[in-house]
Amino acid sequence: MKKRFETILIFLCMMITLMPFTALAVNDGTIYVGGVELTSTADTPAYALTDESGKVTTAGAGAENYNIKWDGNILTLSDAKITQESYVFLDSTSAAAIYCKNDIEIYLKGTNTVTSLAGNPENGIHMSSGIYSEGNISISGDGVLEVSGGDVDFDKDIESARAESYGIYSYNGSVTISSGKVTAAGGEAISQSDYARSSGIYSKGLVITGGEITANNNSYSHGNGAASYSYGICSKSNVIIENAKIYAEGSFATYSAGIFVEGNITIESGNVQALGGRSDSATSSGIAAVNGGSVTINGGKVIAAIGLTENGDANAIYADGNITINGGKVAATGPSNNVDGVEPQYSRGIFSGTGDITITGKDTVVITKGGFAKKERDAIMANAGDIIILGGNVRADGSLSSYDGFGNGLRALIRKEWPPAPHRSQDKAGSTGGNIIISGGNLAAVGDTKSLNYEGELIVRPKNTEITVSVLDNWITKEDPWWQLDWEGMATSATQIEGSPFTKETVIDKTLTENKLYFGATSVDVDPIDPGDETIPDDQNDQEDQINPNNQTEDMDKDNYSPKTGDEGNSTVWLALMLASVLSMVASEQHDRRKRRVK
Repeated sequence: MKKRFETILIFLCMMITLMPFTALAVNDGTIYVGGVELTSTADTPAYALTDESGKVTTAGAGAENYNIKWDGNILTLSDAKITQESYVFLDSTSAAAIYCKNDIEIYLKGTNTVTSLAGNPENGIHMSSGIYSEGNISISGDGVLEVSGGDVDFDKDIESARAESYGIYSYNGSVTISSGKVTAAGGEAISQSDYARSSGIYSKGLVITGGEITANNNSYSHGNGAASYSYGICSKSNVIIENAKIYAEGSFATYSAGIFVEGNITIESGNVQALGGRSDSATSSGIAAVNGGSVTINGGKVIAAIGLTENGDANAIYADGNITINGGKVAATGPSNNVDGVEPQYSRGIFSGTGDITITGKDTVVITKGGFAKKERDAIMANAGDIIILGGNVRADGSLSSYDGFGNGLRALIRKEWPPAPHRSQDKAGSTGGNIIISGGNLAAVGDTKSLNYEGELIVRPKNTEITVSVLDNWITKEDPWWQLDWEGMATSATQIEGSPFTKETVIDKTLTENKLYFGATSVDVDPIDPGDETIPDDQNDQEDQINPNNQTEDMDKDNYSPKTGDEGNSTVWLALMLASVLSMVASEQHDRRKRRVK
């Protein structure tokens, strides 16, 4: 009996080995587009047309006349409008305008619109996705894709009333975008008794190596402790961005972020703007890497900002682990002020929960503002690690005041046991961190209460250079405009501390920098920033170089435009951020219109 079983097993293994590769292919050749089933192979593609209303039909479609072509692996969209019907799955609780059970490659030609079915208690749809796959999703081509999930509204007190909406959703795989112009939007997700989640792109991993991508959404929940999650991009694993233009924006929710990753974020090059929206009680982040994740920026232009946050955390760039900036130009800013009493407890420009913050590179530029908060504002903060400046030009502005609390340019705390907020790693007690280490580059820091606030040591560690350290009791603003910091004036007025300039490693006595509102450290190997040089972006007058979805460049001078932070207000907030190197954000914002739903 045993010998017979072994013979059968050997036979089966031989048969599997001899089977053609196509028989083992992951895809079964079936896809649903606009509710229409298309089954094909590479040799016998399926074709379909779309009409002006967005309905999909196979009638009259062929190789010379199609809007949709499916060859079993690649879905070609050519001026397709898919907006009428969706495929319903998962016991009729989910809908997708384009549904594929396995991996799918999408090739774009012309302008394409994909919109999924809305969800509500009447049709029982709790999740709506423009494009849904249980495997990997790849997008390429030279066309345009505008894809959105439908609004999902469970604004009723019923059991299991979750609400989810996604533009692009890869349930168990990654999303790869190599070219094309893609706008992915989650619809408005509303739940009274369960969670609500909306994302432009949601996946288990994301790689973007080209193209122009806009990812945004609308998410809202209320009642019975329900939480909402609003992310422009949300990935359950690592994200890599290179040579692409990206605009990612969260909207009003309990947790809001432009880019939210449960892993590492690496930006190699390109132009990235990430805006967190207004949070009603928890966190808002421009860029966030949680679950022990790190943020690494090796080049490109990165702008991260956050909206108003009510009694929570506001972080333009946040990582559980290390934050490393090796190159490029980075602007990170917290909220500019409070509106109608709405303000976060804590606001930071760049914040690491448990790791080090390292800035290096001769041509690197980092401009960061702590923003406005009730208790604490920090331009750059290492909660349990070191702040290390090895090179580049760094400006850290913690000058915005609040009713109480304190504001710092740089803040570094010694690692200790602390109760982590949701999504943060469970770091244990220790004795490292808390140091500010300067080995090169140029650093200018101001604070409302202290330019530098650290629990460890301030260490000057020159490497083949000398470093001049100077301080000033007060920071200085310009006469016109009065609210703009005069960085050049502060650098000129500051006084060198004892022992400066330094040519060897030195631990600076705390009494020399304690309670100083301006701190400057300048090395001879890097030219200081010209305070009048609008460094982000370089070619600010070239609108084509900006990421402006929905023709934002044409509307930026209109008073009724602002980033979708959950408020409608003055456009000068974001315009100043992008075109004036985050020198100031002075705005008046109104209460979010969606607050009318609160009962």
